[in-house]
Amino acid sequence: MIESSKNRVFHISSANTSYVFRINRDGYLEHLYYGRKLRHPDEYLRVYKDKHLAAKGNSTAEDIMHRHVSQNDLMMEFSTEGRGDYRPPALRLSDGRTVDLRYTDYRAYPGIRRYKFSYLPQAIATERDCSSLEVVLTDSTEKIEVLLVYTVFENLDAIVRKTIVTNKDKKDKTLDGCASLQLDLPSGEYELVSLRGAWGRERKLSREKLSQGTRILESRKLNSGAEDNPAFALVSPRNEAIFSSLIYSGAHRESITETEYGRTHIIAGINPELFSWHLEPGETFESPEAVVVYSENGIDDASRRFRRFIENAIYRGMWKNRLRPLMLSTFARGNYSVGEEKVSALIRSIKGLGFDGLLIDDGWFAVRKNEDMSLGDWYVNPTKFPQGLKALGNEIHRAGLMFGLYFEPEVVSRKSNLFSKHPEWALHDPGRDKYASTHDDFVLDLTRADVQEWMINMLSEIIETAKVDYIKWEMHRLYSDVYLTGTECYDTGEFPHRYMMGLYKVLGVITRKYPNLYLETAAAGGGRFDIGMLSYSASIVLSENCDVFERLDNYEGTLMFYPQSAIKLRIAPSPNIYTDRITELETKFNLSAFSVLEYSLDTTSLKDYEAIALKQQVAFYLQYRQFLQFASLRTLERGKRDIFEASNSDKSTIMLSYAQKNAEVNAPSERLFIDDAEESFTYRFFARDHVQSELKDSIYPQELECYEADGDIIKWAGIALADKDSCGAYDTDMRKLTDFSSRLYIIKKKENN
Repeated sequence: MIESSKNRVFHISSANTSYVFRINRDGYLEHLYYGRKLRHPDEYLRVYKDKHLAAKGNSTAEDIMHRHVSQNDLMMEFSTEGRGDYRPPALRLSDGRTVDLRYTDYRAYPGIRRYKFSYLPQAIATERDCSSLEVVLTDSTEKIEVLLVYTVFENLDAIVRKTIVTNKDKKDKTLDGCASLQLDLPSGEYELVSLRGAWGRERKLSREKLSQGTRILESRKLNSGAEDNPAFALVSPRNEAIFSSLIYSGAHRESITETEYGRTHIIAGINPELFSWHLEPGETFESPEAVVVYSENGIDDASRRFRRFIENAIYRGMWKNRLRPLMLSTFARGNYSVGEEKVSALIRSIKGLGFDGLLIDDGWFAVRKNEDMSLGDWYVNPTKFPQGLKALGNEIHRAGLMFGLYFEPEVVSRKSNLFSKHPEWALHDPGRDKYASTHDDFVLDLTRADVQEWMINMLSEIIETAKVDYIKWEMHRLYSDVYLTGTECYDTGEFPHRYMMGLYKVLGVITRKYPNLYLETAAAGGGRFDIGMLSYSASIVLSENCDVFERLDNYEGTLMFYPQSAIKLRIAPSPNIYTDRITELETKFNLSAFSVLEYSLDTTSLKDYEAIALKQQVAFYLQYRQFLQFASLRTLERGKRDIFEASNSDKSTIMLSYAQKNAEVNAPSERLFIDDAEESFTYRFFARDHVQSELKDSIYPQELECYEADGDIIKWAGIALADKDSCGAYDTDMRKLTDFSSRLYIIKKKENN
């Protein structure tokens, strides 16, 4: 709901939250409050608004007649430069010109208004589920108009923000920065929770206490990056939590400043160091959207609300509320030997197991033999698949499986027909002898209309000819050597954002044209894991790191901000190609089950016990797939043991994923507390059966630990687990947990209870 009052106060409210700001005496938008829902914020404005009675030392007043009011100490809705606000600005014009934006008008209406200035993804909802507010700010000297757009998703407790700038002058303007979100908060000792990392260890949780100064989260790449994800959270000492993220997949920056006066000043948007935008008279620029979610009940509840927003307002199309498919992939790093005989053998090996589809991964196209060749030549390798893609698709479909196909459409190899034909499409300076690259390839210039058209036509032809059901869209290459050769004239500073709009245009056309297509995205694993991509893709690869213990950190961080129905986890062969660790297949499943699961195994050469284990795992996953992909899931413990807890809405089913990295001599007794248990229920507690491997001595069977108890018992008294065999005196029913082992515990409500 959106309300405005005679006190010039705007109140944006959802089911449980209030967001309040006003037009102050000088025509600036002053932020007042964001938090737990208030009944009458306009009536009691005098109580909670800042008084501004004393001038701050060495400050610049916005009005010489009111020296006690400085923009640098105001909680602003949208900060600019040149009027005494020295915090990071939300809007910057080239040459550092002063921008003085004052209130002009507002419009409120039900639903969402779509603008036609760009191809950016936007949150979605029906008219009855959301309402919008547009506030118009104008600089009469610079002659620019800024539209601040707020959309509140009432039942999701989320507010989406964006900024639209129009050049009203007769002269050209250049934007050097335009934020999507500004949020100024009153004094408070906040903890910043962010997702940081690198390739292979993406999105690990980082927690740090804010102190005076500016903390920067950013990516300077053509993707949202493994180093700093655009999603972050602030947690107050009162256990209030605010979650936020851009709905954007490119170069971003989030600056969180604790000012000298204790304010917290947040700016989020396109990275201004990689952005400039030329506006001719009458032209308009639209920023990406940003979402904020608040909870007074702490970080776990805010996390649930944030993930619920993604599931309801970001997911779209046929796969929005559907179970994600269980796929078998031909992926094996460095192995490009996939062919018709191998595919036929794989199909036979999984017949009757319950897999939904077969993904033909890298190596199916052109003359691809290694990572340095053939990207861009998206025609089937006639030696590997002499009957062609259509026949391959028919064989897979006859087996009752979805036909999945790997693409890396944004990159072209130097050793390719496409590069020979269109070198001008590749980002490189033809005047230089050398260029930067990991492999012998280039990023295609997606700002060009002809490249976009080629990509759409290429994908469409293959999808239609071979009846492709599933596309894995990979992007390994980081951009470098930007040299523009297209017919459109624009400054190099516009390239990163124009590239993202070109990518979104292609993704939008393909997903609208083929609404039943399952699209999964990846960027060197999880380098582009963000809400922008989830506006088109049904799932995103967590990481190329398939060591299930190493990626627990990645998983924990990602799960804080993204639902498990978006997280693709692969079960790959042992030993792991990066760590050389050998991990049991049963443990790989236990620590991967809460996800969109994919097996990247050669199922034609499994050992007998592995084949039996695979059959049981697939059966279990299919039985509980709705729960595993959509249950409420959170991290319960990290440390000596790693535990993730999931429960459905009525608490009738609860599961615990339990991992132990290191066995311990003379181990202490262990107890599990089932926090999500409904106290009035009676539950059965048991562990998923494991298939014993030849690595384990047959005298050590899996313990048959099974209990029945009321919910209050297992929630408050806990479950005392069987002792571990840790002193060399094994007894029946002891738990035999070695290094890097696991259990998956199931707690089900007893029937007729």
